[in-house]
Amino acid sequence: MLKRSSQWRAIVFIATVVTSPVAGQEGSTDYAKGALIAERACSLCHDVTIDESDPPENKVPSFVKIANEPHQSADRLAENILFPHRDMPQFSLDAPSDLRDVTGYIMSMRGKK
Repeated sequence: MLKRSSQWRAIVFIATVVTSPVAGQEGSTDYAKGALIAERACSLCHDVTIDESDPPENKVPSFVKIANEPHQSADRLAENILFPHRDMPQFSLDAPSDLRDVTGYIMSMRGKK
C-alpha cells in the first residue's frame, strides 16, 4: 500500500510539473515573490532569510540549511512542498509559478553560510 501511495505521488507530481505553463521557461523565477510567499507560508516554522537572524522557536531547519543539504534540488523541494511530511502543515499555492518561485528562492541560498 505504501509503495502504491509513493507511485501515486510521483505521478501527480510529474503531471503537475509537465502541465505547468511555466515549467519550460528558463530565467523566469521571481525570487522576490518566492521570498514573499515563504514569509507568508513558511516563516512560522522556518527561518526563511539568508542571514538566519530570527531563528524559530522549534528545531526545524532554516531555508539556508535546506538549500545546502546534499543532493538538494528544486525538484526535491517541489515534491516536499506538494507532498509535505506529517509535521508540515498543508498550504496551497495560488499559481503554478508560485512553486517555481519558492523553490528558486530557497535554492538561491545554496552555497551561502
